[in-house]
Amino acid sequence: MGETSDLNTLLLATAKADRTAFRALYSASAPKLLGVAMRICGEKAIAEDAVQDAFVEIWRKAKSFDPARGNAAGWMSVIARNRAIDQIRRRIFKPRQVGIVLQ
Repeated sequence: MGETSDLNTLLLATAKADRTAFRALYSASAPKLLGVAMRICGEKAIAEDAVQDAFVEIWRKAKSFDPARGNAAGWMSVIARNRAIDQIRRRIFKPRQVGIVLQ
């Protein structure tokens, strides 16, 4: 079995809430997803936060993965990329605090 089919299999098992498959998926793909996030964030701590957010989303949305439309590595990379961008935006565009006085 190749890496692509292994990740696809693990992601499909994750879609069925298989925690063992999810741990294996994490072990197999976290370093690559961290690399994706590092290229965007440029700072390891921020990239690690993005990857953690990405894996939460991967767990929640695994059922929407369709191997007929692409492979697991690409699907997860897009999620990691989007979470990295979200991390950068969160740090750049901090919401203003608006003081409201209740009487």
